[in-house]
Amino acid sequence: MFGQHQNGKSNRYKIRQREYILSKINFLEIKFKTNKGRTIKKRIKIQDEITNFSEREHDFLNTHSPLASDKLELKLLNHFKRITLVSDTERLTIDSDLSFTDLEGKQKSFPEIVVVELKQASYTLASKAMQAMKKRGVRPESFSKYCIGTACLNTGIKSNMFKRKLALVEKIKLNHINI
Repeated sequence: MFGQHQNGKSNRYKIRQREYILSKINFLEIKFKTNKGRTIKKRIKIQDEITNFSEREHDFLNTHSPLASDKLELKLLNHFKRITLVSDTERLTIDSDLSFTDLEGKQKSFPEIVVVELKQASYTLASKAMQAMKKRGVRPESFSKYCIGTACLNTGIKSNMFKRKLALVEKIKLNHINI
């Protein structure tokens, strides 16, 4: 899945488990990014962290993705703190204290980085959140926490597509840029 993202493949899948700490709710999710730039997400509630998929989870994965569930392996853990702000027409998520861990226990943290994502019912520049970010010089930038974590922790893999993003992350980290 990382390789497909790295190579710019449209119509790609991402499988993840998401844990909401405060509510103690866990989901197994399938995200499908279409060649039109739309993301379609399907998810089911699960009991707790997955080490092995249950029969129900295998069925979910095999029904909603072309990936063989018995071939999937856990590759990366990421952690972050999230604040979500919601209005009638948009939702703003603010992720901070990013950290990544691979299966060998190697870790990389970015406490200086904040990832802000604005999701709108229909795109408009009139959004107060959009205007506030524009006023502070914040420009839209695609950013995959999964891909950045994978590229940081696996130096032996092809990650050309993420070099500019990694350089930006390092610049922010070194200079503690406040936007």
